[in-house]
Amino acid sequence: MMSYFLKTTSEEKEMIFSYVFVPPDLVLLHTEDITEQKKNLATLKKLSKAVEQTADSVILTNRDGVIEYVNSAFNQTTGYSREEAIGKTPKILQSGKHSKSFYDSLWKTLRKGESYRGTIINKKKNGDIYWSEQSITPLKDEFGKITNFVSVLKDITDLKKKQEQEFQLNIAREVQQGLNKNTKISLPGYDIWGANYPAVETSGDYFDFIWFKDGSVGFVIGDVCGHGIGAALIMAETRAYLRSFAKTESDPGEILTLLNDELVSDLDDGRFVTLQITRLFPTEKRLDYASAGHVPGYHLDNNGEIKNLLECTGIPLGIIKNYQYPKSDSFDLEHDDIVAFITDGIYEAHASGDRQFGLDRTLETIMVNKKKSAKKIVSKLYEAVQTFSKNK
Repeated sequence: MMSYFLKTTSEEKEMIFSYVFVPPDLVLLHTEDITEQKKNLATLKKLSKAVEQTADSVILTNRDGVIEYVNSAFNQTTGYSREEAIGKTPKILQSGKHSKSFYDSLWKTLRKGESYRGTIINKKKNGDIYWSEQSITPLKDEFGKITNFVSVLKDITDLKKKQEQEFQLNIAREVQQGLNKNTKISLPGYDIWGANYPAVETSGDYFDFIWFKDGSVGFVIGDVCGHGIGAALIMAETRAYLRSFAKTESDPGEILTLLNDELVSDLDDGRFVTLQITRLFPTEKRLDYASAGHVPGYHLDNNGEIKNLLECTGIPLGIIKNYQYPKSDSFDLEHDDIVAFITDGIYEAHASGDRQFGLDRTLETIMVNKKKSAKKIVSKLYEAVQTFSKNK
């Protein structure tokens, strides 16, 4: 007896012919159409490649939750190799951020044959925490019995961080806007205006106008080291303390001393506040001030000459407890004098070649616009900084 196996293919069908010769003259012929089988195999290969090469982690477990398969992305995301994961359960990813009842509820859903979709906080092999957008689907046989579970996990940690940053910046922006609503003060014989223009990130800059019990008016300007919601909240705390102390104290140095003692215990290492309080006696046309490490203010005459430099009189707030801040000597104001208070964001603004806007441009811009209103001078200074910074 002899057997011959021949295969023939076409674009539409693939056939296997089997010839069996039985002497003397009997021939048996068997044919089998394997076209669908080949298509199914090709489809399975494509699906296997898709699962293995997808950017999201894929885990296949048995009905008891024991891992039978993980794809390459699982290793890249979690740090666990395929050998380390297979035979374990997804508990190796538990971060401790979810309660036992959370997982009990999850398994209750799955055992009912329902899919789970949600965000789970997982832990990598090295201990790093990451956010995972996860779906878990029960796989069933032809009788409707659960045989496996397949889970797809997408690492959304960067997205969550971005959302959190945006959330914090929005809060910080609202806090800061609330602090700086008091942009003007009406005082006969004086033209006064203030404004805050935060950069891309919300800063801890702050200014305020305060009436003291002795009838003088306080001009307050400050800056918290750092950016974001932390800086905004520290400045909100600083403002609350300052306004409280200003109800009983008028001396700028004494207010800074009280303020510093409160902030020392509240601020973390590396955090501090620079703050300047300038007191104006409107009738006498006289100024004094105290400055906790803030950048100088400038008292200019009508020709733009610096008559008085309002330099710092002590260290920034929140560094050393029981530090005593002195106030400055008094100095008089004359008609058409200008007093400018700024933060370092003005003259440290950058352009191409690492050039800074600088103090000279700051004072020049003020004097070019000296005949305009205080509000307009502030606006022109901001416009000049913006134009300078765009030259990159």
